[in-house]
Amino acid sequence: MDNLANLGSLITKYSARPLDYKVEENAVETKFMVKLELNLPWNPVLAWPWGVRCEIDPATNLVVQHIESWDIAPWDGVKQIFRKPTTKV
Repeated sequence: MDNLANLGSLITKYSARPLDYKVEENAVETKFMVKLELNLPWNPVLAWPWGVRCEIDPATNLVVQHIESWDIAPWDGVKQIFRKPTTKV
């Protein structure tokens, strides 16, 4: 969530709540519910599940692949900007 600081004052509030995680032999998968309040006059809130999978090299125990996924279609995410908020951060 520290990457959100790169967006400057566009985001006024945010939260990330863990939903799930799985540990496999050579990977770790996490899922979070992410909510962002944007600094626009109507304070829209964007919300979606966000997943991260880190694949680990068993020889070095280093992360060799970082894969992010968003459980929302791109257009559905964009539409959240223009609607009245249906949730709070």
